[in-house]
Amino acid sequence: MSEMLPAPVTFKVRHPSARRSLPKLLRAPARLTNLSALLLIALASLSLLLNFRLFSQTRNVPLPRSIVETFPTRPLAVEGLDHLVIVPGHAIWIGALSEDAEDEDSWLLASYQKGRGRPSIFRAHISRG
Repeated sequence: MSEMLPAPVTFKVRHPSARRSLPKLLRAPARLTNLSALLLIALASLSLLLNFRLFSQTRNVPLPRSIVETFPTRPLAVEGLDHLVIVPGHAIWIGALSEDAEDEDSWLLASYQKGRGRPSIFRAHISRG
């Protein structure tokens, strides 16, 4: 016994000579994804054309040799720093001064972490990391 799947909602039995216009065909419910794809392709094409136009107008401008050249100059306090160390943990420090690191208000804490003296533990984990 074979089971048949239901016909799509937009499927209509019509005379083979009956034709629908392109706008009506694209706006049909099953065709909305096609219309969306066409719109995205049109926007991408427009973006590429505008970028090529901008590129052709700025040919005499020298391009940076590396992304580092695009960064603003760094303050003297951090001039010698060249690495970023990210230590995964159980809280996020949102403070600006190192003196505030022991204050719970300088940390994003879950409700169960508050009031338990956890910032010192987080700092110890950071130091180990």
